[in-house]
Amino acid sequence: MLTVKSNPCKTKRLYIEVREDKYNFFVELVKNLDFIKIRIDKASLVNPQKENVLANIKKGFIDKKSIDKGELKTFSIEELFDD
Repeated sequence: MLTVKSNPCKTKRLYIEVREDKYNFFVELVKNLDFIKIRIDKASLVNPQKENVLANIKKGFIDKKSIDKGELKTFSIEELFDD
């Protein structure tokens, strides 16, 4: 969350979503503006490990549907180790 001070008595709040790959650049840019106060909401930060696990689980469900439809070929574990 950014707080933009328009004058000493009044402030306005601005909520901004930034792509993860541009986050550090954006924070450094905003730090150089003396009229902006930065307050980072810890609850809104993304946990990359959690996001990765959730993405893998989602992909597993998508793959399972593809297998059920016959769109994705499967093989047994024995076939994997027979090579």
